[in-house]
Amino acid sequence: MVTLTVMAVLLGVAVPSFQDAIESSRLSTRANDLLRGLQTARSEAIRRNGAVRFCSSSAGWNVYPGTDNTKAALRSGTAGSSADFCADFRANGLPYACTCATAGSTGTNPMTDGTLSVTVGSKSKTIHVKTGSIYVQ
Repeated sequence: MVTLTVMAVLLGVAVPSFQDAIESSRLSTRANDLLRGLQTARSEAIRRNGAVRFCSSSAGWNVYPGTDNTKAALRSGTAGSSADFCADFRANGLPYACTCATAGSTGTNPMTDGTLSVTVGSKSKTIHVKTGSIYVQ
């Protein structure tokens, strides 16, 4: 009986902690997938010496050649952001604010502090897209 009681107490403590670790792992995976998509768009723009569009929604993300998101995506991912997000990366690697709903329009304002929120369960992370840097916080 004592052994069963000790095991029940240990399981009562370990299971919530394990679920928290799984949630944290899923959140990191999704945030890193979005970060990879943004970095891919930036490097493709530099490599192609032209604009490349990154679009993200709750369904996932896509990287499109140029600013025409009706063309086939160069890269895609399943990890989505909490809200729609669009960034046009230029040949110099800088992000510009845009709208993914408007194909072919070019972002006109440099993105000084664009953010994507990723949420899993009760945890969330924010990806910042600034002039010259992309990072997770």
